[in-house]
Amino acid sequence: MATKDKKKKNAASSKISRHVLYEASVQDVEIDYTFFQRVFKRNRGRAARTLREDFSGTSVLSCEWARSNKQNEAWGIDYEPEVLEWGKKHRLCKLTKEQKSRVHLICDDVRNYKNEPGVDICCALNFSYSFFKKRKELAHYFKWVYENLNEDGIFIIDSYGGPGAMDVTKDKRSIEAGVDWAGNKYPAFKYAWDQSYFNFVNNHTVCHIHFKVKGQKRMERAFTYDWRLWGTPELRDVMLDVGFKRVDVYLEGWDEESDDTDGIMRKRSNYEHMLAWVSYMVAIK
Repeated sequence: MATKDKKKKNAASSKISRHVLYEASVQDVEIDYTFFQRVFKRNRGRAARTLREDFSGTSVLSCEWARSNKQNEAWGIDYEPEVLEWGKKHRLCKLTKEQKSRVHLICDDVRNYKNEPGVDICCALNFSYSFFKKRKELAHYFKWVYENLNEDGIFIIDSYGGPGAMDVTKDKRSIEAGVDWAGNKYPAFKYAWDQSYFNFVNNHTVCHIHFKVKGQKRMERAFTYDWRLWGTPELRDVMLDVGFKRVDVYLEGWDEESDDTDGIMRKRSNYEHMLAWVSYMVAIK
């Protein structure tokens, strides 16, 4: 019979990491990879081979990039050593020795690390660039991205908005049990996106992510974001100001039958009123 101490140890070891729950509820690197290659080939007539993933977190996208094609190489850059170490231990380790040689994880400020030569694609996903609250700071970062791209490179971010993005509210979802990128099972859990503060004067917002796995203590504020909510026209203007030639916006269509978005990202210049939306923005050098 297991002792009390052993039971506690087993319970602790079975606790699901917040990073696993984040990836399951927020990220889909296979969709990102497919979209990146589609827009790059459409604009440049070839496959993209090098990726710079800024604010890379667990760097699972960089790992997916290297795993997807033997010619692909990726750089994941993040200033938080804890999350990078987690990524090395639980994501990078799942690659072959040869694949690992094509993934470079860098603990640094994204405004410091220089890619020489440049890369085909740089991305800043999950609205991570919103960390920069002043236009001057954002422009400095976008200009640095521009300088780290190849001559035919592109920069991809996601953005969000709509009246719902300016509200103090919580969005709760149930996430079904599944298998993570590394092939490990995770249980069903509850996800909550908590917009706890919004200031209309400067678009300063504070948001949290909470998780609840059955049988485990609720992960209150598993992640916290202190951001500025940037509008699409603002982001486009800054990108053009730092040198990008064109900025395309991709948004999902609407499925009348399901009364929901159709999951297909298309380039659009007009979009009907929505309470909340998420887009990809593609800046062409």
